[in-house]
Amino acid sequence: MADSQQPNSCWPFILPAKWPKWKKDEPVSWNHKGQSRLKPDLEITDVRLIQTIRTLFVVLIVYEYSLSYKIDLISADLPVTMKIASKNIETSCPETEIYHRLLVLDDKDILELGCGSATITRDIATGGEHRRVTALEVDKIAHEQNLQIADLPNVTFRLAGAENIPLEDTSVDVVFMFKSLHHVPVEEMDRSMREIRRVLRPGGLAYISEPVYAGAFNEILCLFHDEKAVREAAFNAVKKSVDNDLFELMEEVFFNSPMAFEDFADFDNRIIKATHTEHRLDVALYQTVKQRFEAHMTDDGAVFLMPIRVDLLKKPL
Repeated sequence: MADSQQPNSCWPFILPAKWPKWKKDEPVSWNHKGQSRLKPDLEITDVRLIQTIRTLFVVLIVYEYSLSYKIDLISADLPVTMKIASKNIETSCPETEIYHRLLVLDDKDILELGCGSATITRDIATGGEHRRVTALEVDKIAHEQNLQIADLPNVTFRLAGAENIPLEDTSVDVVFMFKSLHHVPVEEMDRSMREIRRVLRPGGLAYISEPVYAGAFNEILCLFHDEKAVREAAFNAVKKSVDNDLFELMEEVFFNSPMAFEDFADFDNRIIKATHTEHRLDVALYQTVKQRFEAHMTDDGAVFLMPIRVDLLKKPL
């Protein structure tokens, strides 16, 4: 910029186009056009001070530029910070939409841990091509029922848990745990994470979803089955596996999963009488649970939005 030109910036302190010359011990300063002027109260005897001032100008200009163009000054390579819950969940959808967005499952060897009644197993197995699925369940009643399924030829059902997976090392591409890690005994959670790593191929992915301890459904559930401690333990086990470099955290997603019941009898059969957990409610507690549930009933039944956290992990190459 020539001395006769006006500065082309709204920044009040711009770098002068030409640094003025001065004699040693002569007090010097500049105006906004880069023109020298005397400043009696400032004595400059060391060129390092001038260099410091020039560096300060550069820093200020870069800062102004970052604000003007909304540049993110935090490196995109920094790891994602894990958190157990989120207060601002904007997405509400069936979980199938989440894992279909995050994963490619065609032509993959897939392991599901804690498949329950195999509802999601069916969606995974039939939602694409050449998907080879192994589905494990520890509940003997649910497992026996799953063995009666005859229309899923690409699924193998086995009675086993996450802490002792009956598969060879590096034999699967994707591992799923749908709201089941907190059902693993707390003392076995770390071992389960190591087992998942063992069976995954390098670069393989583990999709682990867990319910967040919040919401109307959780308020009813914790009247007779409070899962706060085991859900925290499950989160800590996943976080520990990332902190110890067993896995890389690729993404953490929060969403609300709709959970619908026709009536209280449906809730009683599916939740209170679930075969994987024994619930014992006396008459008074049972009536309290029923009353709290029926407060959510409409003509179309009761629908709850269950907050879910998904941690997508990758086994390092």
